[in-house]
Amino acid sequence: MREELHENNDYGYFFTKYSAYIQTKLDIVKKLYEDTIMHETSCIMCFERDQAKCHRKIVAEKVKEIDGNGLIITHI
Repeated sequence: MREELHENNDYGYFFTKYSAYIQTKLDIVKKLYEDTIMHETSCIMCFERDQAKCHRKIVAEKVKEIDGNGLIITHI
């Protein structure tokens, strides 16, 4: 996916494709939430300068859905 993004620079397509991919990995996202985020303040790091171009926002939104209890996501 990353290679394709670098070729066409289409972030909308990339995020659509990544969202579909992350749907197949919800067990891992749920484990991330249960083992870490549920118990303490956590940070998902990325090297992207612009948060609008960061694929981890999709992971964060899925974690928020799993939490279902008002989890706050802050981009720093």
